[in-house]
Amino acid sequence: MNQKEKSAKSSKAITKQKEATIASKVVMFAIISFVGFLIETVYCSINEGKLVDRGFLTLPLCGLYGTAVLFLDVILGNPLNNRFITYLEKKNVPKWLAITLSVIFYIVLSAIIATTIELVVGVFFDKVMNTKLWDYSNISYNLDGYICLPFSIIWGFLCTFIMMAVFYPIEKQVVKIKEKPLIITGTVLTSVIAIDLAFNFIYVSVAGSHFDVVYYLNTIRNTLSGYFHF
Repeated sequence: MNQKEKSAKSSKAITKQKEATIASKVVMFAIISFVGFLIETVYCSINEGKLVDRGFLTLPLCGLYGTAVLFLDVILGNPLNNRFITYLEKKNVPKWLAITLSVIFYIVLSAIIATTIELVVGVFFDKVMNTKLWDYSNISYNLDGYICLPFSIIWGFLCTFIMMAVFYPIEKQVVKIKEKPLIITGTVLTSVIAIDLAFNFIYVSVAGSHFDVVYYLNTIRNTLSGYFHF
């Protein structure tokens, strides 16, 4: 094998590695979005006393969670192992204190990042799509119903917990998947989510409201019950 062939093979391997890395992030986005969907659905269903459809997508995914966590991964890294801890240790700060300060720092920045994403998305859907996906108007210290202090604090603790207990432990297993199946999985997930996103944007533009899966499932059930009496 000549030098040119070796270079081409090496370049192809690097490309595959990059594709696998991106695919692993897509898989993690889907997993965390699903976890977020479960959290939102359980909380809101209990709060309202009925099953509530949460999230913009038709799929059982709440993309705000996945988006926020990926931002945290890129910007801050692991709450228990990051550049901030390394910096503090170089300054002779004890390990336990460095980790404690890192987690506190992480909670604060997580709250800021998650709240910023929530504000941008909330304003976009309200002003551009003429649809409100959530409303904090009845909660103290809110900004036009888009964000509020109590939930910002919750996001800080929740995001930090998810990063420590869910994201990184699962990602360690995801990156062990062979490149080819991982890339295929990432590609399929990207395509399905993109189609779902496009469908819901079109639906909101036409209908002027969010596509409520629970509403349509109940409609189908009520229609069928008229025929089959169940």
